[in-house]
Amino acid sequence: MDSRDQEITVEVVYALPGNQMLVELSVVPGTTAREAIAQSGILRGFPQIDPGRQKIGIFGRAVKADAVLKAGDRVE
Repeated sequence: MDSRDQEITVEVVYALPGNQMLVELSVVPGTTAREAIAQSGILRGFPQIDPGRQKIGIFGRAVKADAVLKAGDRVE
């Protein structure tokens, strides 16, 4: 079985007034919110983000950076 068959799809989104970025990713099970943010490229698009200081949410609910993602989650 190809490891791609085991991947799940998640979204990472960041928005400011007038500027937003939404990235859909395929990640392996066990990927954390922090890892998805890093893989998404959002940090290149919004260099002012400090992932060590800013809060992370999944569908608007605050989570720790090491929260493990489920298929369909949206990291904000």
